[in-house]
Amino acid sequence: MRHYCNTSIEVSYELLKNTDIDSSLDTDIAKALEQDRDDRLHEAVEALFEKISEIVKLHYLEGFSVGEISEKLNILAGNVKR
Repeated sequence: MRHYCNTSIEVSYELLKNTDIDSSLDTDIAKALEQDRDDRLHEAVEALFEKISEIVKLHYLEGFSVGEISEKLNILAGNVKR
């Protein structure tokens, strides 16, 4: 069993990423729900070990490819994919 996190957080990145906010909701409520989702996602990423958090941010937030991350962090591409 691999441990990628310093703390136990019961939040799945895929669950949060794919959570759609009902467009029929009042816009203020929808904005609040989106902010809550974004805050929980940020918290989950920050709870990861530092190197893994950096990889997640580079790939998902900044759009770097696996190869670019591998070069930037001087690690094997296979380790970035994990």
